[in-house]
Amino acid sequence: MLPNHLQRTTVTVDSFWTDGWASYSAKSSTEAKLNDVKAVVARSMVLIKEAEGSLNESKQKLRIVADEVDKLNVDLQTAKSNVAELSKRYAHATRAQELMAKAVEEANEHMSSLVDKVAEPENALDSLKAECS
Repeated sequence: MLPNHLQRTTVTVDSFWTDGWASYSAKSSTEAKLNDVKAVVARSMVLIKEAEGSLNESKQKLRIVADEVDKLNVDLQTAKSNVAELSKRYAHATRAQELMAKAVEEANEHMSSLVDKVAEPENALDSLKAECS
């Protein structure tokens, strides 16, 4: 067995070595965790940058789509206006067709009346000729 003062020294050295190793081990573990966190943050930053790029692309595509929708809305309004004009013209054409049909009917009736009037003197003439003969 060692003398008392040497035992203390041994315990102190052993204790120092154990405490120092534990401190170093804890520091090393903390640094490893810190490095892991730094790596995760770096990967996250890369992913965030990629997401921002993707978001900007999507915004640009959305602007293009919005411009196309605006153009289509203008075309739709023009088409609606054209349909309204064509509808009005169709109504006028239909009315004109009805008036023309009525005019033709009246003209036919008038012609029939004229034919009857022309036929009357001819019939009377034929009657007179028949009586005279």
